[in-house]
Amino acid sequence: MTRIVLIISILAFSFTLLGCQAPKAKPAAIPSAAESSAIENVNVKRLAYLGSLAQTVDYYTRTGNQMKLNWALREMTSVTTAANVPVKALSAPLNASERDLLEQLAQDRQAYITALDQLAAATNNQPAVSQAGKEIAAVKAAPQYTYIVEAQVAGPDLRAMSVNPEADKLFEQARKTTDLRQAISTYDQLIKQYPTSDKIGLAAYYAGMAYESLKDYAIAALYFERAAQWDANIKVPTRFRAAYMYDRFLSNRQKALQLYQDSLNHEFSNSQYRAYANNRIIILSKKELQ
Repeated sequence: MTRIVLIISILAFSFTLLGCQAPKAKPAAIPSAAESSAIENVNVKRLAYLGSLAQTVDYYTRTGNQMKLNWALREMTSVTTAANVPVKALSAPLNASERDLLEQLAQDRQAYITALDQLAAATNNQPAVSQAGKEIAAVKAAPQYTYIVEAQVAGPDLRAMSVNPEADKLFEQARKTTDLRQAISTYDQLIKQYPTSDKIGLAAYYAGMAYESLKDYAIAALYFERAAQWDANIKVPTRFRAAYMYDRFLSNRQKALQLYQDSLNHEFSNSQYRAYANNRIIILSKKELQ
């Protein structure tokens, strides 16, 4: 009797387990036609963007421009890491100019961002939305180096010579704004409209500071250099800032060494800055000898 009861109990327990099984996982949602199209578009645009970057890397490798090569490699690494895709080498056409390659790169970069935005809008799939956001953030967070910067800034021959009330107004207007892009635009307006104003050096310096905040280090460095060239008696550490850009962000040891030395010769009552510049000169000089 006891044995029969035990068997019945086991059977009852088994039926209970069968009735309490965890529900089966729902099959993955099938992407809509719009979502599938958006995903494919992202893949195509990403491939084109990385292809343009690879061609840019090849161009700067062949032409020996180490600074710009480093910029392109950093941008490529940022994107491939976020998207978890491999880096593929691609040769630039031998007859391609730098400007042609960079214009294509800018177009492909923007097309990639637009495709990611469209994917985020086309899907309710949270992982897909998160991934699109991650890739957009990677592109925007990567310093968008200005590969050709010389044409954007006036040449080295301007001179700060005279007081100009209208230039002074523009300078004060730029200093008061919290919008960095607007401030840069106003500084540029001052330099363009009043190229002999005694404020052009300071305008260039603060434009450089704004670009540094925006992580556009190449054009920041150029503005810092122009500030010293336009106003030899400028009272801000513009040569030091230029040296720091070339040293810390642009991998240009020679320019950094020259500008750190210039800063020691022309700037600084601040002993902390002098100590830093001296230390970097020692370190960079040793690296140059290795």
